[in-house]
Order: sequence, then structure tokens, then C-alpha cells
Amino acid sequence: MPSSLAQDWRSRLAKWEQVIRPAPRWLTTGWKPLDELLPGGGFRAGSLVEWLSPRLGSGGMMLAVMACLKWASQGRRVVVIDPEKEFYPPAIPMHRSLLIVRPGNQRELLWTWEQVLRCRAVGACVGRIDRAPEKAFRRLSLAAERAEVMGMILRAESARQEPSWAEARLLVEPRSFSESASSSRPLRLSLLRARGVIGGSSVEVCWNEDAHSLSLDSRVGHPTASGLPYRAS
Repeated sequence: MPSSLAQDWRSRLAKWEQVIRPAPRWLTTGWKPLDELLPGGGFRAGSLVEWLSPRLGSGGMMLAVMACLKWASQGRRVVVIDPEKEFYPPAIPMHRSLLIVRPGNQRELLWTWEQVLRCRAVGACVGRIDRAPEKAFRRLSLAAERAEVMGMILRAESARQEPSWAEARLLVEPRSFSESASSSRPLRLSLLRARGVIGGSSVEVCWNEDAHSLSLDSRVGHPTASGLPYRAS
């Protein structure tokens, strides 16, 4: 086939795909500081999101689960994959809306993730994956996209040097203030990467454990930009 004809067909196919491909659906968290950090004003439905943190208990699990509970439509469940038995359901409001699965080993862990992300009865899946082959992450990405299930993957901060199939990668870092109220947890949220974004931004926030709300930290003042979000055309 002549190269000019091949190029013409590739151009036509690309246009047809744009016509039949549905516009992305964005899921907002309802937390203005986080939504404004993201290029779409929220997370794209059916995508993977990585929540990186320097250590367990930094706040990533809490934020991911609470965001998912906001999105879960009636009749769709939120699944927490917890092989290490670290998750404490009573600490989460609406914890009866959660389904907890505890695989026995690494092989079962990845298999469970894929099966959950393929299930249209599920709204979102949250859990920790420390290490996995790139091929496994690709399979999870495709499963989430096809069923429009959100996959919120918790990883160590060291994973930021590794390639990722996630739509967005966030870093959650705990901060300490001596005058902080016991129910308020200062955090720094940083957007490390996202599709269609050049650079990233960070914002200082406070998580109120009593109200389960996220707000700007008034002691810091305003978001700190390490790079301006850019929406690709």
C-alpha cells in the first residue's frame, strides 16, 4: 500500500475514533483544594490514581477511601483490598458501604485487583500495591477503563522513580504544627504527574477528622506551584 494512502487511512481512522469515543467523565471529590490541583477538576472515571506517601499512616488511604465514598453511586460498592489487615473500617463513616477483601499472597493480590476492576457493580477499588510488573499495571489500567471503575493505588514514595500507567500520581505528606488541634491533620498534597499536565503543583491542607473535610491550611495561606497545570489539547 502506498505510504500516502496509508497515511490517509490513519488520518480517517483517528477522526472516526474521536467521533465515537465518549467524552471523559470527571469525578470531583467535593474538596476544592484537591479538585483545583487536578487538571480536569477531578479524576477521570475509569482510571488508576497512585497515592504516594513516605510511610504508612500518612493520610493517603484515608483520603482515597473518603473520595471514593463520595463518588460511589447507589448500588455500586467501594472495595478495599487489605492483605495486611491494616485497614480499620469503623474509623470511616459509611463503612458499611465498604467491602473488604484480604488476598493471601502477591499472586492473589494482583488477580483480586483485576477482577474487582472488571466488575461493573463496583464503583471504586482502594488498596496498596508496593511492587508489580509493568504488564500487571497495564492490565489493571485496561480493566478499570473498560468497566469505569476507579482504581486508587497506594504506594511508597520511592515508587515515584518508577514508570506508571496511572492517570495521575499524588504525593501525600504529613506536616506537623505544634498548635494543631487534635482533630486536625496538616498535609501537603502534591500532583507529581497527570495526563495532559506539564509540571505539577502542591497545596497545604488540613484534614478535619471530626467533620471528614479537607480545607486549605489558613496558617500557610495559598497553594504553592512548582509548575503550572497545563491542559493538553
